[in-house]
Amino acid sequence: MDTKQKRYLKSGAMLIVGTLMLCVTLVVNASAQSPIVLRYSSGLPPVHQVSRMQKFFAEEVSKKTGGRVKVEVYTGGQLYKHNDVVDAASLGAVDMGLNSTGHWGGRNPVFNFPNYFFLINGTEHWLRARDEVWKILEPLYQKQNVKLLHFIAYGESGVASVMPLDKPEDWKGKKIRGVTPGCFQSIATLGAVSTRIPEAEVYDAIGKKAIDGACSGWSSFYSRKYYEVVNNFTGPLWWSVWISFINLDKWKSLANDIQQTLLKVSGDTEAFSLDLMKEYDDKSLQHLKKVARVKYFTAQELKVWAQAVKPVHNVWLKECADKGYAKEGQQVYDALIRTN
Repeated sequence: MDTKQKRYLKSGAMLIVGTLMLCVTLVVNASAQSPIVLRYSSGLPPVHQVSRMQKFFAEEVSKKTGGRVKVEVYTGGQLYKHNDVVDAASLGAVDMGLNSTGHWGGRNPVFNFPNYFFLINGTEHWLRARDEVWKILEPLYQKQNVKLLHFIAYGESGVASVMPLDKPEDWKGKKIRGVTPGCFQSIATLGAVSTRIPEAEVYDAIGKKAIDGACSGWSSFYSRKYYEVVNNFTGPLWWSVWISFINLDKWKSLANDIQQTLLKVSGDTEAFSLDLMKEYDDKSLQHLKKVARVKYFTAQELKVWAQAVKPVHNVWLKECADKGYAKEGQQVYDALIRTN
């Protein structure tokens, strides 16, 4: 092989090496530029006000990370329904989820606290207790392999009824539709009969007097036109706490600056949800007051009601103790009572 041929071979080899290095560089750059995708699941319909919070969160994360993180929002149970997302998020089958604390009650009874009547007496009460309760819940959720990001305000809940249910004794013997185990137990403690009826069937059930009333939120009462079949709306009875969370392993895999951005956006989302919830609740109450009778409890009346349902609070505390969470259950209870 002469010198000229050797020179050609050397040039060819260098060209191949250069091409390979360029390909590797392009692949690395492409990988570095590909966004981190977080799939975010909930069972609420796309038009629900809470679903708007998911979209807000996703848009803000993309904006504040410069597109490095993309949150894909799946509403309406497209990926998982409320109860199913508990296992999915814990196992990492989905990155993020949104549901109520009550949907986690099967894992730990402490999580059921918002579902019992008069443990949270409205939005302002929750805001006073929020930080203290959050510190108690955080390690309990981490045991489920998820990290709490923020809560989303779902709104106050009450009862729509054929007859006035203004006082605890008014409930005795009435048939009332409940929505959660804590709600069922609270209804029973007041001497009423709790029934399980799908939300879509409540209107007809009340209209046909198959039941005497139903528990739900102010906005739901108005949007579902319950005022066409009942003339009494009473509350607030409880305040749902909905939470946004991320798989703990996924969280730990994220760079610190991305974690901090997610927490910052979480704070913004929480604040936005409170404003939106208050707007929806106020608007719904105003509309209901124009067409029906609304009994909104005073602070003094709330104390009377809290005493009436205290037996069910004790039942919940015992459930926490039986499952090995007596300390945490008592801490949550004390925080709520102290801030009331």
